[in-house]
Amino acid sequence: MRRRSFLLLPAGLPALAALQKGSPLRRAVVSLYTTDEDKDWDTNVSIRIGRGKETVARKENIQGLFNNYSTQSIDLEVAFPVEREELERSGTLTIQISPNGHDTWRFDATVRLDFGGPTLERSHRGITLDQDRREYRTSL
Repeated sequence: MRRRSFLLLPAGLPALAALQKGSPLRRAVVSLYTTDEDKDWDTNVSIRIGRGKETVARKENIQGLFNNYSTQSIDLEVAFPVEREELERSGTLTIQISPNGHDTWRFDATVRLDFGGPTLERSHRGITLDQDRREYRTSL
């Protein structure tokens, strides 16, 4: 007689398949911690998670004052559900500003990507953007 084994998951936990390799991106959040130089209220921010030339998730025209030593968590709009392994291998983070005149903004950024199981989290420290350097781009 052949013996079968089963894995029982408590109610409310994601299905085992969602935790396995190949789970698609469900949610993307970027937390921005402003350090000692705030972002002016009239400086627009755009955030993009990319894979090559494709935009995976984004949020544009984020406005408002980001005070010194404050945190803003921004939910990005997921454009399509790319798999975790693809973003780990070739994902990028781009943060752009469009200041109205002069503005220097210093901050740290943490990206949290939810694939229905353990999240992928990456932190980027010591970022400075201003009217002369308007874009920060890096690998995830």
